[in-house]
Amino acid sequence: MARREDNPPSVVQLIEQVKTLGHISRGEHRLLTSALLCDPSLSPEERRQINHLLDAVRIGRLKLSN
Repeated sequence: MARREDNPPSVVQLIEQVKTLGHISRGEHRLLTSALLCDPSLSPEERRQINHLLDAVRIGRLKLSN
Protein backbone atom coordinates (compact mmCIF):
# COMPACT_ATOMS: atom_id res chain seq x y z
CA MET A 1 0.00 0.00 0.00
CA ALA A 2 1.43 3.35 -1.02
CA ARG A 3 1.72 5.93 1.68
CA ARG A 4 0.38 9.36 0.84
CA GLU A 5 2.85 12.11 1.70
CA ASP A 6 1.52 15.51 2.59
CA ASN A 7 3.38 18.17 0.70
CA PRO A 8 3.96 21.41 2.56
CA PRO A 9 2.26 24.43 1.01
CA SER A 10 4.22 26.39 -1.54
CA VAL A 11 5.42 29.87 -0.66
CA VAL A 12 2.69 31.37 -2.84
CA GLN A 13 0.01 29.25 -1.13
CA LEU A 14 1.36 30.20 2.28
CA ILE A 15 1.34 33.91 1.44
CA GLU A 16 -2.26 33.71 0.21
CA GLN A 17 -3.32 31.72 3.28
CA VAL A 18 -1.83 34.30 5.65
CA LYS A 19 -3.46 37.16 3.73
CA THR A 20 -6.83 35.40 3.82
CA LEU A 21 -6.74 34.43 7.51
CA GLY A 22 -5.23 37.68 8.74
CA HIS A 23 -2.74 36.02 11.07
CA ILE A 24 0.42 33.93 10.83
CA SER A 25 1.62 31.05 12.99
CA ARG A 26 5.16 30.88 14.29
CA GLY A 27 5.79 27.90 12.01
CA GLU A 28 4.55 29.78 8.96
CA HIS A 29 6.68 32.77 9.99
CA ARG A 30 9.71 30.47 10.24
CA LEU A 31 9.00 28.91 6.82
CA LEU A 32 8.65 32.28 5.11
CA THR A 33 11.76 33.67 6.80
CA SER A 34 13.72 30.58 5.79
CA ALA A 35 12.48 30.79 2.20
CA LEU A 36 13.43 34.46 2.04
CA LEU A 37 16.94 33.78 3.30
CA CYS A 38 17.68 30.44 1.62
CA ASP A 39 15.62 30.02 -1.55
CA PRO A 40 17.33 31.58 -4.56
CA SER A 41 14.46 30.52 -6.83
CA LEU A 42 11.99 33.00 -5.29
CA SER A 43 10.85 35.65 -7.70
CA PRO A 44 11.28 39.32 -6.84
CA GLU A 45 7.49 39.55 -6.37
CA GLU A 46 7.47 36.60 -3.94
CA ARG A 47 10.33 38.22 -2.00
CA ARG A 48 8.42 41.50 -1.88
CA GLN A 49 5.27 39.82 -0.60
CA ILE A 50 7.17 37.90 2.09
CA ASN A 51 8.92 41.09 3.19
CA HIS A 52 5.55 42.86 3.33
CA LEU A 53 4.08 40.13 5.58
CA LEU A 54 7.12 40.04 7.86
CA ASP A 55 7.05 43.84 8.15
CA ALA A 56 3.34 43.66 9.04
CA VAL A 57 4.19 41.25 11.88
CA ARG A 58 7.01 43.48 13.07
CA ILE A 59 4.85 46.60 13.29
CA GLY A 60 1.84 44.76 14.74
CA ARG A 61 -0.52 44.88 11.78
CA LEU A 62 -0.45 41.08 11.40
CA LYS A 63 -0.94 38.92 14.47
CA LEU A 64 1.64 36.22 15.21
CA SER A 65 -0.16 33.21 16.72
CA ASN A 66 1.10 30.03 18.35
